[in-house]
Amino acid sequence: MATQSVTYTTDKIMPTWEQLAEMGRDLQFLPSVTEQPKVLTQEQVTEFNRVGYIKGIPIFDQSEIGQHRQYFDALLENVIAAGG
Repeated sequence: MATQSVTYTTDKIMPTWEQLAEMGRDLQFLPSVTEQPKVLTQEQVTEFNRVGYIKGIPIFDQSEIGQHRQYFDALLENVIAAGG
């Protein structure tokens, strides 16, 4: 099965672990307190606050899904070919 390779690139510079440790960041979860959300329903906001994610929201169109599928299929094919 021939697969097309997809390459993801970024021009952003990632901080090192040491730089992250020096930043003094507050990473605790702060629940949303919005009472009248404009895009999500109040139930979706409540669910996000409870479990940390929302499901069932379309993110990619069919073309984008196909591209991601090809990429992951190629990764899987490479792992299987390497004996994994």
